[in-house]
Amino acid sequence: MSLEERGLFISILCECWVNRSLPSDPQSIGKWLGFAKDSIEAALTERVLSFFKTDKSEITSPELERYRTKLEEQRGKMSRGGRRGATNRWEKRLDSDSPPINPLDRVSMGSRGEKSGNEMNRRERKRDEPRYKEDLADSDNEQWITQYENYSQSTDDLIPF
Repeated sequence: MSLEERGLFISILCECWVNRSLPSDPQSIGKWLGFAKDSIEAALTERVLSFFKTDKSEITSPELERYRTKLEEQRGKMSRGGRRGATNRWEKRLDSDSPPINPLDRVSMGSRGEKSGNEMNRRERKRDEPRYKEDLADSDNEQWITQYENYSQSTDDLIPF
């Protein structure tokens, strides 16, 4: 096979993979591939055409179609397996009464703009509800401050310096 024949063979294979077929007349092939009709006619020999199935109007690659079918079957098997795995996982999760071990399991996998159940927008938020730490009364923070100070004092002896 000459260099021109090989180049045309590979170009036709690429087009058949993307578009499943290619017109069979040299003028249309030239338009599709961006080459002159004369160079297509010179390279489109029986050696090149022997790898393809040629109908009256189109060229197809049986080898690529078999490979495409194999890939689609494999993709289907993987998809079905993934669905079965997800179903089993969610059934186990729903059957158990314990909370998820991994804290990331509780994170919503929705889009970033998606709100979780407890978020409110500005209109939903009460106007008198404090929004910042400075707006909270000391009595609201008192329990937290006490717990923080107790924890800090109990861990002071653990620090080696």
